[in-house]
Amino acid sequence: MDIEDAKWDALEAAPRLLTDVKPRLFCDVHDPSQMKPHRSYLEQFDYNVEEWKPVHKHYPDYKQLYLWAKPATKGSATVRGVSLRD
Repeated sequence: MDIEDAKWDALEAAPRLLTDVKPRLFCDVHDPSQMKPHRSYLEQFDYNVEEWKPVHKHYPDYKQLYLWAKPATKGSATVRGVSLRD
């Protein structure tokens, strides 16, 4: 999902997606202070959340933070017969 600063608004407006479909999520987090609220929000939908801070060998000052969330339990993961898992 690439909707810039609106991705969390979109996820907060889609609890049924997080409850029933349970897609895997990979999101950039522009403000590190927002990681904890994002993690808490997704954990309430039974997601396992990990932080990823890649290191770029050519750019030591590269600072980007990502959130990787996978459902702890399986949802239907299909929309109109198309799998969202694989």
